[in-house]
Amino acid sequence: LPSGCDAADTLGLYISGGDYQATVDMMNAKAKELGMENTIYYSISGLAKDGKNNRSTEQDLYKLAKHAFNLPYFQQIVKTEYYEITGRKNGQVTKHYVQNTNSLIGEYNGAEYYFPYSLGGKTGHSSGAGRCYISFAKKGDLLVAIVTQGVPHQHHHYHFADHRLLLDY
Repeated sequence: LPSGCDAADTLGLYISGGDYQATVDMMNAKAKELGMENTIYYSISGLAKDGKNNRSTEQDLYKLAKHAFNLPYFQQIVKTEYYEITGRKNGQVTKHYVQNTNSLIGEYNGAEYYFPYSLGGKTGHSSGAGRCYISFAKKGDLLVAIVTQGVPHQHHHYHFADHRLLLDY
């Protein structure tokens, strides 16, 4: 629910049988298949790898978002406000909560940005890309996806405010 580069890398390595470059190659092949002409991946997680940063455009990220939105479980995951993880430590049951970093969902998660028609989205950031955000919303028959990139790190809520304004419009 929060951006987890460690989780992305772990899942990517699982999918490829432990071969990091094979996962990146699969990602690039999928981007090509989806018509993402201005996208290249160098890493699974989006963080720089060997001094190289992944590259994409808002148009290409929209193509990816449109594809992902129709995958099983995707909609459920991106609109989940928080998730409880239960485990054991020293014989005791422990609970930990992870919270979604998307302030448009959940009336208490990001109260001033909450949007009742939000279907979730994906936040992310890196030093090269700035803060990025893809949001989905539906009202009546109108389904909207908004993609923004490059929000300066010190203005971490700007993309939520901008998406909320665009969705209101």
